[in-house]
Amino acid sequence: MPAPIRATGSVGQPRDGDAQECYGILDTAASMFRLHRVAYDIEETQSKILKAGLPVHLATRLEQGR
Repeated sequence: MPAPIRATGSVGQPRDGDAQECYGILDTAASMFRLHRVAYDIEETQSKILKAGLPVHLATRLEQGR
């Protein structure tokens, strides 16, 4: 039986209104795809964005998931 294909996911810049990180798992043997949500430290990530000199809107949109 082949192993499921795993998407690496992303923590950055969500666009679906949910600020949690998201990753998906595709199981071709079961013909199933599932999304999984995981909470992470948004404030710490925002701080790193700002310290890196990136635009403020990239940090603020994280808490909105947009």
